[in-house]
Amino acid sequence: GWSVAERQEPPSRRAKVSRVACHNSAEEFRAAAVWVRSKLEKNPEARIGVIVRGLAGVSAAVERIFDDVLHAGTSFHRTRRRAFQLCNGNRAVDAPILSTALTLLNLVPGVPLAEAGALLRSPFFGLDMMTASRLENDLRRFGCETVALRVDRVARSLPQMAAAAEKLAERQRPSQWSSIFSKLLVAAGWPGTRSLSAQERDALDAWDSALSALAKLDVVLPRMNYDAAWTRLRGIVAATRLADENEDAPVEIMDFTHAEGAQFDGLWIAGLHASAWPQPARPNPFLPAPVQRAAGMPHSSVEWELARADRKSTRLNSSHT
Repeated sequence: GWSVAERQEPPSRRAKVSRVACHNSAEEFRAAAVWVRSKLEKNPEARIGVIVRGLAGVSAAVERIFDDVLHAGTSFHRTRRRAFQLCNGNRAVDAPILSTALTLLNLVPGVPLAEAGALLRSPFFGLDMMTASRLENDLRRFGCETVALRVDRVARSLPQMAAAAEKLAERQRPSQWSSIFSKLLVAAGWPGTRSLSAQERDALDAWDSALSALAKLDVVLPRMNYDAAWTRLRGIVAATRLADENEDAPVEIMDFTHAEGAQFDGLWIAGLHASAWPQPARPNPFLPAPVQRAAGMPHSSVEWELARADRKSTRLNSSHT
């Protein structure tokens, strides 16, 4: 009952295309950021696209480099918004409110002093700034290399959390750990007392979903200890991505999947080295390779990958002036 029509390629636009060689990804990201800045300085109203192959795995490095280059001066801060936005969603584990939660829970076995120092300076913490500062100074003065709830000074600063941690059983079901983690954070005063932004509330929703996902592991996992449960929870949070905020930024940084149909005044495509573009053939391991190649199945041959890369390149070259 469905009608199917073949999508016609839009007419090609004449665009100037050039190639830049870089020694590594970091150098390429910086070159792209410098190029973007020069474009915006010439035309602040320009819409610039940056496509990064495998953006999900390098988003933190990309964001850091673009922040360093585009926001080094004051010209881009006059609008009180960032000059760029990442369109693949940020990793939930990188959200400060959630990284604070994970570090707090890790106080049960213990964390390095440097990590604890960052925790004590977090706004998503039950201790006031003065108390947290005194605690950090004491820990440094006494040479405490591992900060844990078993340390007397820490236990006295977090009495409710320390008392709850003392009653923990050695091994419990994932659903029990999920409930315990939530109670430990409440005892520690997380997520603080100040009003949360919309993005922070979204991160809290992602945290609740992660705890629910951990609880559902009862059907496939046996009882586990605290460290194993914390590692599972962190893995769930690390695999979660927060929804993009529409910042209406002039520069959009995206993966290939977000670039289809977009139009820009300028476009940089990163990560197209010889080993990645075209991609190597990846035939289905459960079917005979000759049969797949004869049928022209996706990813079955280098010829298929070459044709796919050529089509994508043509479309992307037509998406900018």
